[in-house]
Amino acid sequence: MKLSAKKLTLTIGTTMLLALANSQAYASPRLCGYIAVDNPNKLGILAEFSDNDSLYHQKCDQALDQAWNKIQSNAQLQAQNWRKIYRNKCYDVAKQGFLNQGDDADLLCNNMDSDNGYKITKKGSAGSTFEKQAGSNPSGVGGVANDIDNGVNQGTKAIKSLF
Repeated sequence: MKLSAKKLTLTIGTTMLLALANSQAYASPRLCGYIAVDNPNKLGILAEFSDNDSLYHQKCDQALDQAWNKIQSNAQLQAQNWRKIYRNKCYDVAKQGFLNQGDDADLLCNNMDSDNGYKITKKGSAGSTFEKQAGSNPSGVGGVANDIDNGVNQGTKAIKSLF
């Protein structure tokens, strides 16, 4: 069977378009904030965001600022050795001390909702615990250009009152 040049071009073009659409449609959760993992008790002040969100970069930057301000406002938190988490994959962060033997590498994002701030703790060999700020995933957080400030602030407000 021989395809005409026109049909071959159309087939290749359609296949490439579908592949491109599928690769851009997948949203990958990313974490932003800080973790302290240098002792047996691990602590994270993190927010999860979809890298598919048009406000992703602004939300991440806002979460970092809020988490750092929270750390600086508390003497016990200041005493920790904090590592910045900047748009890291969930499993990369989880492998830095939040997993027990047999835990799924995506433990963090499996237990977090997008656009929410969390305090994550792991004491010794116990499992990680997740404390989410109540009411932190408001409707309407999205990519409306004139609502960037409101969307960013609403999407990460949970970090401000975690402690």
